[in-house]
Amino acid sequence: MLLISAYFSAPTIKTSPEDHSTSTLPPIREISRPPTCNCLPRNIRPHSSPQSVVTMSSSKAVKMMYNYVTARPRLFNFIKPIADRYCDLAGYRKVGLMYEDMLREETHTVQLALKRLPPRLAYDRAFRIRRALQCSITHSLLPKEDWIKPEEDVPYLSPYIEEVEKEEAERKMFDAMTRK
Repeated sequence: MLLISAYFSAPTIKTSPEDHSTSTLPPIREISRPPTCNCLPRNIRPHSSPQSVVTMSSSKAVKMMYNYVTARPRLFNFIKPIADRYCDLAGYRKVGLMYEDMLREETHTVQLALKRLPPRLAYDRAFRIRRALQCSITHSLLPKEDWIKPEEDVPYLSPYIEEVEKEEAERKMFDAMTRK
């Protein structure tokens, strides 16, 4: 999934159409963003106004892409090995991290979700992060038996994030209400 969103946000390079035959300098290059998400099918475009999938909240974009890919078995069978290989090459499991340990904590939604974690999950998360930091400092990986296996890498924070997002949406709805 991350590969797909990274593809849409990668800049493309164009050369200027000016004639540079008299100049010894190479042509001027300008970096431009690819067209908006018009390359995505209509049913997963974010809104009627053109905007990139990357500008949406990350959980919504991931859910939309996940639903799109899993609804098409041939596409899923094509992307699944690539995604597995990407997770293996990312290396976060080799230092003992789960995927959701790497979510940005600076966002308000994730901070509230982290406060709602049960004590045991919060302790396990802090332990995994400290152990990964120690591996980073020593430039080493954990022993193979301590690596996180793909079946162990389950979303533990997502239910809390979804709950916080629903509450915020409900709060915005009630804030926008008017009395008759």
